[in-house]
Amino acid sequence: RAVVRMKEIGQWLKINGEAIYETRPLMPFVDGRWRLTQSKDGKTAYAIYLLDEGEAMPEVVTLPKFDRNPVKVSLLGKGGSVKMRQDGSNTELYVHPSESNHAVAFKVQFEKTKKGR
Repeated sequence: RAVVRMKEIGQWLKINGEAIYETRPLMPFVDGRWRLTQSKDGKTAYAIYLLDEGEAMPEVVTLPKFDRNPVKVSLLGKGGSVKMRQDGSNTELYVHPSESNHAVAFKVQFEKTKKGR
């Protein structure tokens, strides 16, 4: 059973490792089902949505609030942008539901500021 779980984790990391390796926690790090990390330079955030065993990804999820506005969100391992919509201060993501035993990781890119962040 442990070997099966380790293989599943390895498969997940092959697709989503960018959100884990060489990243830093992004405060508040935990926001409901979300876990947040960021690149070392702070220019890119990663939002990891946790699923219950065998649960399908919802069609619409709301990103946690960031200190900057997201301009592009992509699903790691899938390429391309995820359709998003600003609803007041919330950013809603429209994704195709898919089953996962782990979590779904999103790459969040922000509008540039005067400091280049």
